[in-house]
Amino acid sequence: AVKEISPLVTFLGQAIIGDLNGDIAINGVNPSFFKLSGIKLKSGRVMNNGADNEVVISTAGMKLFNVDEPTQILGKEMNLAIFVPKIINKEDIETDIVKKDQKFKVVGVLEDDSSNFVFIPYQIVSDLNIESFNQIKIKVAEASFLESVRNEIVGMGVSVAAISDVIDQASKIFSIVQIVLALF
Repeated sequence: AVKEISPLVTFLGQAIIGDLNGDIAINGVNPSFFKLSGIKLKSGRVMNNGADNEVVISTAGMKLFNVDEPTQILGKEMNLAIFVPKIINKEDIETDIVKKDQKFKVVGVLEDDSSNFVFIPYQIVSDLNIESFNQIKIKVAEASFLESVRNEIVGMGVSVAAISDVIDQASKIFSIVQIVLALF
């Protein structure tokens, strides 16, 4: 019933390009996350499957490094330090700083001037003791499986939002607008 699953996990961290560094949200995703989310890039491309050194940065993130044009940051290399929370007990949380030795190449820029973030390959963060995901995108093989998959996930105590819900809601609103217009 499930055709594809793509998780999103977010950490705080620092990105370094040359002599400049800045605080940034680091999102670990599979390349399919972009397609399943309907995310379109302003410039460049998404990360390739299997590539472990490619990143996509937001327009706000690139401005941390005094770059105004997306094409100017494509191909630049960055280092990342990831802040990994470690729960000691109910009241105490420590943060481990994990510095990734490899350099990451910027291959894409996403239009978002409000948040500093990068998307990196999920496999880079998969070994960081992940206790929960921020999102999981799920694609079902056929529309007929949607309700059963949704019910199973809701049964696990997780909230679910489907694109079909948005389409249904938009159709209802459109029908109401048509009725109102018909009255005039």
